Amino acid sequence: MRVQKILFYVSEVAHFWDSIKPLFNAYVNCGGDIECTVVFPLLEKMQEVGRGTKNVDRVRSIAAEIGSFAKCFYYDEWDREQGYYDICFTYSDYIEIGSEIRKCCQYIVAVQVTAIYTHIYVGVSGLKQLFGAQNNENIDYWILSDFVADWISRKVDLPEDKLLRFGYPRLDDLYSELNEPIEIPEEWSKKIRGRKVFLVVGANDYPYWLTQIKSGVILYRPHPFQIEREEEEGILKQLSSMENVIIDNTDTYYQAFKISDAMISTVLCSLYVNYLMTDKPILLLDEKRFDRRTQYVNDYNEDLWYKACYIARKDKDISDFIDMVNRGGDILREVHMPYRIYMQKNFDGMVCQRIVEYFENKDEGKR
Repeated sequence: MRVQKILFYVSEVAHFWDSIKPLFNAYVNCGGDIECTVVFPLLEKMQEVGRGTKNVDRVRSIAAEIGSFAKCFYYDEWDREQGYYDICFTYSDYIEIGSEIRKCCQYIVAVQVTAIYTHIYVGVSGLKQLFGAQNNENIDYWILSDFVADWISRKVDLPEDKLLRFGYPRLDDLYSELNEPIEIPEEWSKKIRGRKVFLVVGANDYPYWLTQIKSGVILYRPHPFQIEREEEEGILKQLSSMENVIIDNTDTYYQAFKISDAMISTVLCSLYVNYLMTDKPILLLDEKRFDRRTQYVNDYNEDLWYKACYIARKDKDISDFIDMVNRGGDILREVHMPYRIYMQKNFDGMVCQRIVEYFENKDEGKR
């Protein structure tokens, strides 16, 4: 039987590995006729772009972990002349594919790794650059959520047959975790004590408005880069000393999703799109009032993920949302439900299986 060679060409930012890891595991679990190779960028680039030594340390830890199941190289150690790969899976944003990789791979497949796409951060021009002529030439397929593929189709002239609307791999891990029993860490239980829990993410104006939440428990999950910055340590320590604040610095957000009763977020944090999979209420802080990086955000008010959420345009909207959740309510549930259902398409734990089977069938069709 012919051995299928799969390459994973990944980003210098360690926490993005979690987004493609379920697909890597799916191929590893296929058995002996699959050979997987993972290539990381240069260590120097990981330290510079990935925000320091903690990022490099985590990449090294990931490389050591996967070395038992696959070949693993840093870019300067990888001999591209030693083999031809059937498929190269890489990230759909935050990475560039050069001609050297193009020459050694039959298919190059860009996989969605964040719930919200690059256009939220860099605007329409950034999206057009991402899907421009050079990337279009070097990448054969894009694996995307349905709502992302729809957005791209409206904005960029990209052939529909390049858009594989399978969902994105991280959703498989989320699906599995949401169906597991809830385990509340003991330290968290001491603070929760039966109260409603509000998962807070993307809080650029903390601790101001965080300290305004008096009822319920705040489960605050900082951005991975925020945890790594020394200047943030004092603020996070101050917040964690509050009676109703828990700082979630665990490796994944899965436990926080299960334990919390609702989410409060800004539009620049992609986690709230994944949180829609829980069917729990979400409050988005209006960018003009609560987010200082408005120049990066555009053209999202009509997106269905936005319509699936409550919107706060003033402080009272936050307190009203908290009161509603504390009473066990979700008063706009019926209004939001059609949008939630659309966003939950392909949330079935089968994303990676669809990807593997699609390329297996293409391979068999060529024999």
